[in-house]
Amino acid sequence: MLPAAVLFDVDDTLLDTRRSFREGLQAFLGSRGLPVSTAVVDRALARWVADEGGHFARYTRGEIDFAEQRRHRFDDLLAMLDEPRLDDASAEVAELAYRRGFESGWRLHDDALPCLDTLAGLPLGVVTNVDTAYQSAKLDRVGVLDRFRVVVGVDQVTVGKPEAAIFRLACARLGVPVGDTVYVGDQRAEDAEGARNAGLRAIWLDRRADATPSPDGVQRIAGLADLPALLT
Repeated sequence: MLPAAVLFDVDDTLLDTRRSFREGLQAFLGSRGLPVSTAVVDRALARWVADEGGHFARYTRGEIDFAEQRRHRFDDLLAMLDEPRLDDASAEVAELAYRRGFESGWRLHDDALPCLDTLAGLPLGVVTNVDTAYQSAKLDRVGVLDRFRVVVGVDQVTVGKPEAAIFRLACARLGVPVGDTVYVGDQRAEDAEGARNAGLRAIWLDRRADATPSPDGVQRIAGLADLPALLT
């Protein structure tokens, strides 16, 4: 039986955000007069995605704002490269360079649009740990914002994924039962386990072939091309 609705994560689920990160980080490094070789950018990207300082998680918990988490992550990168921390003036320049590079790289994954086309008869929505307006701008830029009846960002709740409130708010906005709603996201803990624990049918989009086993009660797909058949 088809679900009542399908909810999606945005970054690295619908959009190829790692590619955007790479372009943003290359611009950031260039703005600091640092090397932008493939090896250096690869190293910076790995550090950025890992976010070992937990700054983005602190943002989703409401402990710091978005600009603070990004500046902390810039400083972590610079420390890795044995470079000094940013002062206020250089932070503004670095942020502008990063944002221009990052936003120029916004692209859908190749499998996203065909998947959305196939599911067009179902109510679709977005649940994201980033501000609603910013994620809506991304989706609009890549031409799919009108596919979604709701976009629920972390700014609409006190804390973001994996907490249950943000998933349940999206279901309430769509007017569908939590237990009959599917959620698809690329993060094992924040997306898959969070949605499962909130009572949704959780599907982990494992694009990178993670070696860890699937969490109990979570289905796993390698790409969005696999999603329509799984739902039917």
